[in-house]
Formats: sequence, structure tokens, C-alpha cells
Amino acid sequence: MKAVVEMADGDDVQVQRSGRLRRRPPPTWQWLLALVVILVVGMVAFRVEESHTTSATDTSACSPDPSPAIAALPPGGTFIGVGCYVVPNGLVVTKPVTIDGGTYIDPTSVKVPRVPFGPVILVEGTSDVSLENLHVIGGNPSGRYVPSLVGQAGIELKNTSAVSIRDVTVDGTFGDGLELWAHAPRDMTPNTGVTVDGLTITAAGRNGISPSDVFGATFTGVHIVSWGLTAVDFESDMANVGAGDVTFTDSSWGGTYIQETITGPLTFERCTLAGKIQVVVRYPTSPPVVFRDGSLSIGTKANNVGVVVRGPVSVTFADESFTRPPRRDGHAQTKPMWQAVRGAQLTFARSILVPPLGTADAASTVTVNAVRIASSLCCGGTISGRPRSSIASASSSCDCTTRVSGQRTSIRSASSGKRSLPRRRNCAAVGKHRRMPSRSSISR
Repeated sequence: MKAVVEMADGDDVQVQRSGRLRRRPPPTWQWLLALVVILVVGMVAFRVEESHTTSATDTSACSPDPSPAIAALPPGGTFIGVGCYVVPNGLVVTKPVTIDGGTYIDPTSVKVPRVPFGPVILVEGTSDVSLENLHVIGGNPSGRYVPSLVGQAGIELKNTSAVSIRDVTVDGTFGDGLELWAHAPRDMTPNTGVTVDGLTITAAGRNGISPSDVFGATFTGVHIVSWGLTAVDFESDMANVGAGDVTFTDSSWGGTYIQETITGPLTFERCTLAGKIQVVVRYPTSPPVVFRDGSLSIGTKANNVGVVVRGPVSVTFADESFTRPPRRDGHAQTKPMWQAVRGAQLTFARSILVPPLGTADAASTVTVNAVRIASSLCCGGTISGRPRSSIASASSSCDCTTRVSGQRTSIRSASSGKRSLPRRRNCAAVGKHRRMPSRSSISR
């Protein structure tokens, strides 16, 4: 028996034979109304989020574009910036001037068809330009990567010489924080004599810094906080075009990518790095890459290899400290610390390494000289992928084990030239009178 009873609130319910009440499903129009409400709320939330993404910087109190005033400066002149300026088309500097002070905002967040989407500040085809005490802000406060908008660098240098950047911050660009490039392909003259002293980059949509076409540059006190793809990307995507004679000092960032052509030495001194360092070259005459007196905290992804060197290039880590935090999933790292292939020459001198160590193919060589592995001091010597390779002892050691490309690497005593017998000893027992270790191998 089934009956319909009118409830106090006016709703119809059905009385089942069990005596339990079951509410009748709402009419179709109520479902449609609920769906419309959900869609409207979702669209409003999206627009609110979009407004926070593209218009987070208030420009209502800013001064108009100072481009006419800067263009009117005589060579060697100085523009003193006060407060903030809206530069919807960016600033373009084409003669020797100084811009000192001010906040420069390009709020553009949508690319107009057939209209170039350029950097906030562009310095091109000139020399002796100084950018000092500036705040450069793009239209991408969240730092999201949008491929169609990467033309909006914070500062871009094209075919310049003797440009100085001092005490500058770059925030929220769709492209790189700082890009060193050229008028490709018609004029690939590299930027030269670039000096950067004090640069902080936050929320760069593509790379923090792209030194793609430069010969002769010093970077001091550069700190890259957040970026979309790579913190520092030496990559030109063109043959015989790249970076050389570049030095970074007292700087910090995560993720370093050096690819294709190296036109001169690349040096990194006292830099605090994180993530991965990858060097990939194809030319046998590539100049050396040196990391000295700094540190690398290897990334926490499950597949992270700390140092990857591919191709005939010499990469040296001297007095460097390596650390390896747990993976993001909480497990211990199992990937090797380094990988050297295709004729790479990788050297670790007086550095602190973390296991599992690394691998090398038959065409590559890894040299380990007076390093610490975990709590043990490892012998110096050369690790090769070739069978029956040997390591000549170069320093005192505790226990050190190594295996490269599946080949057991033996150690010969420097004093006797004889192969040592397997023996372990307690590192804590090594005191003032240290003796050579009896056996070394490095685990993969």
C-alpha cells in the first residue's frame, strides 16, 4: 500500500509499506536552476581569479610613460625616476644614458595580433647604458608560463656593450627576468662587457636569466626566487651562438642548463644552487665550465640526477658541497649523483659528494680528487668507464667504494704501486698519522 501525505512544510513524501518516508525527487526545473547557479558562481570565481592574476599591481597613482623624456636625453644624460610609471609599450633605450630609480610597470597581459609583445625595458644596439635602483614589473604576478607571451622579459639586452645593471628587482614577467640576446638572425653580434651587481628576480614566466648571446659578463649578487622553466638557461637554439667568458659570483638559484655552444669559459664562484646542473654540448673545442667554493642541493624529484654532462666538455667542481634531501614522496634518492656520457670530462676536486654516486660511459672520464663521501674521505684518482681502469691514490682516506658503468674500479697505492688487498677501517680511528687506504670502490 502506498499513500501520498502532505507534510507541514508543503513537501510531498511517499509512505512505503515499511512505514519509512522517502522524499520525492525535485522537478526537472530545480535541477536546471541549480546547474545555472553553479555555472554562474564558477564564472564569477574565474573572473575574480583572472583579475588577481593580471591586474594585481595598482597603477592608478603612477605617472605616464617616461619614454619621451628618456628619448630626449643627450648621450650620457641621466633620467632620475621617482615613484612608478606605466609603460604599456615598454621602455626602449638606444643611446648611452643612465636610468636611476623608479618602478616601471607594464601591465599588459594579452597579446594583440600583429603587435609585438616586448620587454618592459629593452636596451639595443648601444653602449654605456646604466640601469640602477629600479623595480621592473610585468603583467604576470603569478609567474605562470604562457608560451605566446614569453616576449615580455623584464630587461632584454640586444647587441649591446658595456651595460651596467645595479640594484634592480624584476617581478612578474611573462618572459625571462633578464635576457641577453640579439637581433636574430640578421645581427648576431654578442652582448659584451655586461656587469650585473645586485639583481633579484621573482615570478619569471619563462627563465630567470637567459645568457643566450653574450661574451664577457660578470654577475654578482644575483638571486632568482621563482621561475617558470629554468632558473639560468644558457641556450641559443642556434649553431655557433652562445655564451662565453661569463662569471657568476655570490649568487643563488635552482636549475642550471648549459646547452649547445660555449664560446668561452663559464665560471660559478660561491654560488648556492639547487636542483640539477646540466651541460650538453656537441663541439669538441668547448671551453671549460667551473663551479668553485659553492654548493648544490640536488632536486627532490624521484628521477633527479644532480650533475649531467653530455658531450666533449670539461666540467669541474672544486671545493663544492653536495647535499641530497629526501625525495618529495619521502623515500631516499636512488638515482646517481652524476652522469657523464659522450666524451664528457667531469672532475670533483676537494668536494663533498653524496651517494649513490655516478656513472660514465666508455668515452667519458670522471676524476675524483680528495673528496668526502658521506663521512669518509675518498681517494683521489680517475674513474673511467673502460674495463680494468685504475685509480692512482692521491690522498689519505677511510673506506671508499666505487663502481662505474658496471666495471669494478681498482686502486693502486701511490707508494708501492701494488694493488691493495680488501680491508676496511674505522674512519674515527684516523688520526694524526694517517695511512693510505687498503681498498677503494665507489658504489653506483
